[in-house]
Amino acid sequence: MPASGIRVIDDRDEYHNNSDGFGGGDGSVIENSYFDTWDDTFKIYNGDLTVRNTTVLHNGNGAPVQMAGGDYGHGTLIADGLKVVSHSRNHYNQGVFSWAGGTKSDSPTVKLTGRGLIRSTPAGMRTGPLYVWNGYDLPFSPRRIIACAPPGVPAEQPPLVDSGTGSCR
Repeated sequence: MPASGIRVIDDRDEYHNNSDGFGGGDGSVIENSYFDTWDDTFKIYNGDLTVRNTTVLHNGNGAPVQMAGGDYGHGTLIADGLKVVSHSRNHYNQGVFSWAGGTKSDSPTVKLTGRGLIRSTPAGMRTGPLYVWNGYDLPFSPRRIIACAPPGVPAEQPPLVDSGTGSCR
């Protein structure tokens, strides 16, 4: 499912609601969009999702990228210009990348290409954690973050380095 130029904004009572963002099917693409939700923004439950040139406010409740929930969830997030802005003064119950799943979901993968992941924290806000795995005994580690940048792409932040066996090809 392609989605471009959309704005999802939840301005209700911030800590007492759950408003998810996007959970499209395998091969979905979101680009040039803006999300301000109070729960999980992108759900990688049904296959691969590509996010390009999109901004997400990371509020106190929920994850910008939820890799699994319960015993379901599979796929790869391909991020090219995913900007995550920390937007809580107090706490975060999820990281930028989170797993709220059981142990039967396959190992999720995050592939950073082009502009990859861009993080920022405005004055007065706390920086949210990069990842949270919710205390489950998981069959994987967060080593499946793959950083890929083509030659000539300026680095806007220190790159995330793949410490696993992932490939950029």
